[in-house]
Amino acid sequence: MTVTKISAFWILLLTLPGFSQNFWVPVFTALDTNHNIRRIDIAPDGTIYGTKRAYSGIYWSTDRGQTWDSSSTGLPTDTASTVKAIHVQKTTGHIIVGVDSPARLYRSTDRGRTWNEAASYGGAVNGTITVIAEGMGGVLFANGLFGGFVWRSTDNGDTWVPGSLAGAGGGTGIGINPYVPGEVYSGTEIAGFAVWRSADNGLNWAMAAQHGLGEGDAASFAFTPGGSIFMTTVHNPFKSMDKGETWTAIPAITGANSFFALNTDVYMSGGKVSGGSVFRSSDDGNTWTDIGSGLPVPTNHAIAVSFSLSPDGYLYALAGKQGLYRSANKVAGTTPLEKAPPEAGLKVYQDGEASLGFYDMTGKRVQVENVPWTRKIFPMK
Repeated sequence: MTVTKISAFWILLLTLPGFSQNFWVPVFTALDTNHNIRRIDIAPDGTIYGTKRAYSGIYWSTDRGQTWDSSSTGLPTDTASTVKAIHVQKTTGHIIVGVDSPARLYRSTDRGRTWNEAASYGGAVNGTITVIAEGMGGVLFANGLFGGFVWRSTDNGDTWVPGSLAGAGGGTGIGINPYVPGEVYSGTEIAGFAVWRSADNGLNWAMAAQHGLGEGDAASFAFTPGGSIFMTTVHNPFKSMDKGETWTAIPAITGANSFFALNTDVYMSGGKVSGGSVFRSSDDGNTWTDIGSGLPVPTNHAIAVSFSLSPDGYLYALAGKQGLYRSANKVAGTTPLEKAPPEAGLKVYQDGEASLGFYDMTGKRVQVENVPWTRKIFPMK
């Protein structure tokens, strides 16, 4: 059977009861009252790992968040120790977490079931590791409020040493540029807030910018293929086009706390003063669209603490104490038109027969989760 070129004339859009047009759908609102998730990361096999908010421990889910297991074997058991950062290694699948009070790093080689201490930061009693990232060649970075160092590991987290970026202030944020091998960025509070850049995978650092950024921490970085760098601080989101030497505040959105970039699409969580939503730009940050439909009304500073992309192309947004949410449709491996919510439609073929299914805005047939339908050819003659 041959199929004619699809046009809007041949697609009859139908409305299905209960079919959500929201961008986000809930995975859970809270695992329990005291132990909701603080941070997440997703392994190459699709397992979601989350850090417990109330005390030291890890959750994991192998079924897209429908059910969860937990473990704290080998992690500190005192109530003062909490896990503030988590990273699943792309090269090994091992999990690295940062524990505070004092700042320590732990690693699991058995999918989170047991843990061993990898590094401790001595006298940093009040230290906090806020981010763990993986750079070129599997090099690991840890940063946070524990003395102004960016720590670095070249042996999968067995040993950690501070890089040349050191001082009296605390470090905040790590950005790995996926388009420029070896380029790493960090925001620090050394001699006032500044952005630092390394061109050799974290071995050496030079200040990129210090003025015009205001006060606060660099919570996250994001990079696009065209060379743009996006950075959030406590007060404002910024954009740079010259490797971080100058930064321009993104107008109309304040209090943003997280960026995520996927090719030319940039996702940003906006603070409460910006409506407490998630925004997306497909034109290098020149314009932003509110895509927060389906997320809860914010009750704290910002709606989405962090973003994570699953191997099957879904974007996850962790909304603090308000739960974990997933994009209703895939955002990876698609064109902008294909990202629009699919509609039920009737496709008519040249020989007069038709089939009922779901189609994106390009006319491509897609599968929609949790909406059963039977593929059937209907004679139209």
